[in-house]
Amino acid sequence: MRYMRPCKSTCPQYPCSIVEEGRTAPGGECLEKEHVVEAFNAILKAALNQQFDEFNALAALEVAKNIEIVRKLQEAVLDDGVVVYSEKVDKDGNVIGKELKPHPALLALPKLIADLGLTPQEMMITPRQLARAGREDDGIKSIADLMSAIGTNLKGKKDEDDSSG
Repeated sequence: MRYMRPCKSTCPQYPCSIVEEGRTAPGGECLEKEHVVEAFNAILKAALNQQFDEFNALAALEVAKNIEIVRKLQEAVLDDGVVVYSEKVDKDGNVIGKELKPHPALLALPKLIADLGLTPQEMMITPRQLARAGREDDGIKSIADLMSAIGTNLKGKKDEDDSSG
């Protein structure tokens, strides 16, 4: 059973460094996705040997990629607007007008933000959370005060997570 696609001499990257190093050849496994094997090994080490260094690095990379996806989706909405025009077609495929629709990125964006814990509530930076932390009494007088309060709350959240897990 083949788990990875075959290496082909018609590949636009052929001959890649993996072929030049002799680790594969046309007809063999394409090792372009070598990170799949590295990820598998990191998960295996974490599960069997309780060695989490490689897994933590892998997890951090995945979180960073997801945050970049959120950023790109938000950027698309900011560039295009929350509603976009779409062509309205009849049953024969002829364009008969335009209609407004919600931006397609808005369908995935709220759930992705919530799943990643990127909401202001999760980061404990809403006025309510700041008030609970005693920040409202001192008053936030500048952006520096606000950023300091956010950093303090995020550090406290990380410390809570570390002590519970």
